[in-house]
Amino acid sequence: MRIDYALLPNNLTGEAGDYMAKVYPTASADLEKVIEHMLRKASTVGEADIRAVLANYRQAILEMLCEGQVVTTDLATFSLSLRGHFDGPDDRYNPKRHRLLVRASATKRLIKAVRSKVRLRRVARNLHRPNPREYLDFASDSRNQTITPGGLGQLLGGRLQFDPADPAQGLFFVDAARQATRVATCACNKPRRLIFTVPALPPGAYRLEVRATIRDSADVRVGHLDKSLFVP
Repeated sequence: MRIDYALLPNNLTGEAGDYMAKVYPTASADLEKVIEHMLRKASTVGEADIRAVLANYRQAILEMLCEGQVVTTDLATFSLSLRGHFDGPDDRYNPKRHRLLVRASATKRLIKAVRSKVRLRRVARNLHRPNPREYLDFASDSRNQTITPGGLGQLLGGRLQFDPADPAQGLFFVDAARQATRVATCACNKPRRLIFTVPALPPGAYRLEVRATIRDSADVRVGHLDKSLFVP
């Protein structure tokens, strides 16, 4: 399993030649994706059983935390802490000045397991540009694989929002001959999500590109999904 990282100047120290690493995530996953992953791994229990166990697991941790316990699982240690300034040893908790926090830290077991499976690769610094991470094709129910012309598609990532009135910006499918087809209808145009109608495309391989301006810059910048997509 490969994880990409880039080296950036460490502005916290201000020392010349001091760099820090930034890890670039390949995608984001919520509980639904975790359950899907478990089911794909040929789990011996069904989806309903998984959801029930996870719900009980969360409730147990919540109740034990509310009892003041420090809870350690195979993944993380959960504990409570207070943030805020107290005026002397006799001051009391005041929700207007103080915050009760839940803290979680990875266990040594999890850290060791991740380190044993991950292969790190240094890449060039990621400039401010659209950052597509995952394409979902609703018609075929596939991720980062199939394109269904005329169907609905969803793209997740960062800095994806574009100006639909500017023909230079938008979502484009680029074929092997570098011919780009712009998406005409985008129902959801937000920084982290685009939902759109896939244009009519002939069979073949395509690269999915987002072209947009970032922040106050007038320059159109391009980011592409790091997976080839295919029209069967």
